[in-house]
Amino acid sequence: ADESADWRLVAQTLARARREWRLYAPVDQEIAATLQARFKAAVDELGGRLDAEYARNVEAKRRLIARAEALLGLGDVREAINAAKELQRSWKTTGIVPRDQDGALWEEFRRHCNAVFERSAQEAAAYSAALAANTERAVALISELGRIATLHDDALREAVKGLEAMQEEFDGLDLPRQQARDLRQRFQQALAHCSEAVLQDRTRAAERAWSALFGTAGAIRNFAWARASGEPDDRLEALRAAATTAVANLGSAPKFARTTLEKRWATVAAGEPPSDPAANESALRLLCIRAELATGRATPPEDEERRREYRLRRLVESRTLGADAAPEDLNDLALEWLVVGPVAPEVEAALRARFEQCRTSTPHTRAAYPAGPAEG
Repeated sequence: ADESADWRLVAQTLARARREWRLYAPVDQEIAATLQARFKAAVDELGGRLDAEYARNVEAKRRLIARAEALLGLGDVREAINAAKELQRSWKTTGIVPRDQDGALWEEFRRHCNAVFERSAQEAAAYSAALAANTERAVALISELGRIATLHDDALREAVKGLEAMQEEFDGLDLPRQQARDLRQRFQQALAHCSEAVLQDRTRAAERAWSALFGTAGAIRNFAWARASGEPDDRLEALRAAATTAVANLGSAPKFARTTLEKRWATVAAGEPPSDPAANESALRLLCIRAELATGRATPPEDEERRREYRLRRLVESRTLGADAAPEDLNDLALEWLVVGPVAPEVEAALRARFEQCRTSTPHTRAAYPAGPAEG
C-alpha cells in the first residue's frame, strides 16, 4: 500500500534504475525494444505514484507554512512559540518533496517560524524594559511618600489626598519577581510613615485648637475679672480688644466649642452680673481633681479633702444608680473649663497648668478635638 511505502527509497531506486539501465548497452534491438517497453511501463507506473506522493507532501508542507505564517497574529506569544515548535516537528515527519522545491519550501517555512521566535525575543526585551520602568516608578512613588511624610499642616493635608491613587498605581505595577517583595515592603513602610505624619499633624492641630480655646477662655475670664475688680477703663478696653480678637481667631476650632465661647463672650461683653470668684475657683479646682482622677495623677495636698469628698459623692451616686460611675472624658471636662466664671489671673494660670498636665499626660486626648453635637 502507498501509505506504508518508503518513498525516499522508491525515489532512490528509480534514479538508480535509470542510471543502471543506460549502462547495459549494446543490446540486440529486437530484444531491447521489448525490454525497453517493459522497463518504461514499470518506471512510469512507479514514477506516477511517486509524483502523487510528491504532490501530497508539497501540499502538506504548504499547509504547514500557512499555519506558521498565521502564528504571527496570535496574541499569546508563548502559545505561538509552542505551536511553532509543534509545526517544526510535523515538518520533519512530512514525506519527501521534489528536490527542486524542497529548499524553497523550507526557507519559507523557516522564515515564518523565525519571525515567531524573534517576536518572542522582542517582546521579552520589551517586557524586561517595562519591568525596569515599573521598578523605577515604584522607587519614585516610595520616594514621593517619603517626601510627603516630611510635610506639615496644609501642605501635608493636601498631599495625602493623593495617597489612595498612589496605592492603586503601585498595586497595578508589574514588578520583577526578585525585587517585588522588597519594593512592596518599602512602599508599605513609607505609607505607614505618611500615616504617622498625618496622626502627628492632627495631634498638633488639636493641640493648637485646645491652646486657642483655653487662651480665649482665659482672655474672656481676665476681662470679666478686671471689670469686676473695677480696673481703669483703658485697661478694660485693652482686655476687651484682646478677648474680641481671640474669639474672632477661633476659625480653626471645632464649631461646637467655638460657638460655646462666642456665646460666653457675648454674655460677658454685654455686662454679665458679677459671679462669686470663690465659687469659680472652686469649680476650676474640682475640674482639676476630676481630671486627676481620670488620669490617675496625684492631687496637691491643698485639694486632697475636696478629692475625697468628690470620690465619696461619686460612689454614692453610682450606688444610687445601680451602676459603677464611668470614667470621665477629659474633653468634656475641658468644655466645662471654658465657661467657668472669672477668677484672679494668677489663680487661673496655676490651675490651668495643673489641668493641662492631666491632658498632656494622656496622648490620645491630645489628638482629639472637643466633643460636641453632630454638625449639619
